[in-house]
Amino acid sequence: MTPVLSGAMIQQMTAFQNLYDPIHHKNQDPDSYYGLGWNVLHPGTELEEWNHAGALEQCCSSWIVHRADGISYAAVFNSLPENFASSCRK
Repeated sequence: MTPVLSGAMIQQMTAFQNLYDPIHHKNQDPDSYYGLGWNVLHPGTELEEWNHAGALEQCCSSWIVHRADGISYAAVFNSLPENFASSCRK
């Protein structure tokens, strides 16, 4: 099976970006950061995980997760829960 994204593209998408985090008012933490489209948790460890959540008001919401052990899953909903942002946090 041919991968959709090359290894080099995945590296770029999940690379640490030393950016300012306006929500927490500090620079990103190398152990838990936002790459190019992915939240990256515990990089380089057996607990590494990439995830992304998104939503359209009054329409739908989704949550996608890829774990270091090779398990990936996605959930798509036909509505936007009131507590969507908090439901996607660990």
